[in-house]
Amino acid sequence: MNALALLLLPCALAAAELAELTAWPALIHADERHSVAIRLHAAEAGSAVVTWDGAAGGAFPVPAGASDGLLVLPSGSGLHVGEARLCGQAGQLTIRLAPAAEPWPIAGLRDGLPVDADGVPVVLVERRRSVNDLRRERLAPRALPRPTGRPILVGDPLGEAWSGLDAELRPAMDARYPQHAALAALVAIAQPRSIVWCPGNGALYARTWSGEGRLCSALSARLAALGIRPQLVLALPPAPVAASWSEDDARRRRELAADARTAGWKLLDLAAAAGDPLTANRLAIGLYTENPVGAALECVRTALREELAR
Repeated sequence: MNALALLLLPCALAAAELAELTAWPALIHADERHSVAIRLHAAEAGSAVVTWDGAAGGAFPVPAGASDGLLVLPSGSGLHVGEARLCGQAGQLTIRLAPAAEPWPIAGLRDGLPVDADGVPVVLVERRRSVNDLRRERLAPRALPRPTGRPILVGDPLGEAWSGLDAELRPAMDARYPQHAALAALVAIAQPRSIVWCPGNGALYARTWSGEGRLCSALSARLAALGIRPQLVLALPPAPVAASWSEDDARRRRELAADARTAGWKLLDLAAAAGDPLTANRLAIGLYTENPVGAALECVRTALREELAR
C-alpha cells in the first residue's frame, strides 16, 4: 500500500512549496507506527508519488490546488529525505528522528511543533521501557547521583506564581502545544538538583493534552544518559474556573500523574495548594482570572518554594 493516505482533502491553493509537512508527532515510542500530515500543491489535476529515502511508491490521483493527506513516518534515527513527484515536478521533504536519550536537536517551534536549527521537523524517539526495566529502576533508585546545582523551574509561570523563587526560571509557553515549548526549553541541562515542570492549563484549553506526559519519560531517559538523577517534579496545575472544563481536567490530571509516576517523577498538587478556583481566581464578584490571585497565589508560590528547596 502506498504510504500516503488514500483520502486527500481539497483546500484553498496558496503560494507554497510543491510539498510540505504540516504536522508531526513530537515524541513517540520506537515500536509505534505514526504518520505525519502532508500538503501537496499541484498546478493541475494529475497523479503524484510520495516516498521516503528513495523507496518505491505507487501513484495516486491529486486535484488541482492544495490537498492534505497523511504520510507514514519513516523509521530509524537520523535525517530522512522524502520526495514528492507530481505533475512532472519534484519536491523534497525532510524530517529528523532523534533518540530521546541523546542530545535533543530541537532549536525552536514551528506552529507549536519542534524543529531543528535548519527548520527541519524533529521527532524524539524513546525506547519503551519494559516492566523489568521499571522494576530495576525502583530497586536501584540511587544508582545515579543527584546533582547539587540550582533547580530548574520550567513551563507555565501561572501568572505571578514564580516571582521571587530561587531557581533557574525557564518560562515555556505556546498557544497550541505548551508541552513542546517545555521540551525546547529543556534542551540544555547542566547539573540541577531538581527540575520542576509546571504544564499549566494551556494544553487543556487548546485540547492538545493527550500524550503530553510523554515529556516525563523522555526527560528521564535524557538525564539517565547524562548520568545524573535530579529530583523530577510534575506540578499539577490549579483547577480551571469554568465547570465545563472539569471532566477533561480530571482526565488530563489522571493521565499526567500516571505518566509522571511511571517515569519516576514526584507529584506536586498546585490545585490543592490553591483551593477552590471560584475563590482562588476571583478578582471581584463575578470577575475571575485564569490563575490564582491573592492568598491563593501565595499558597501556590509557597508550595513551589518549598519543593525547590528540597
